[in-house]
Amino acid sequence: MKIKNVDPKSIRIPEVRVTARFDEDKLKMLSSSMDDAGQVMPIKCVVIDGEYVLVDGLHRLEHALKEKWPTISVVYEEGDMVKV
Repeated sequence: MKIKNVDPKSIRIPEVRVTARFDEDKLKMLSSSMDDAGQVMPIKCVVIDGEYVLVDGLHRLEHALKEKWPTISVVYEEGDMVKV
């Protein structure tokens, strides 16, 4: 696995994926934490034909997009949709 800072707008969220859904209180806590401390854990992606596809970290990615962060830390590896 490699790590890189990536434009959050360039990361594709697959249509079909298993995801945890946070209630409003947990989302507020995550948002507050990211505002105060920044991104502590990188999101996880698989790179398919040069495109970053999200595997884990949807809420962190959504926060970065909402706050218009120029980059987000991504841990990634090459793969395919089966890997995703």
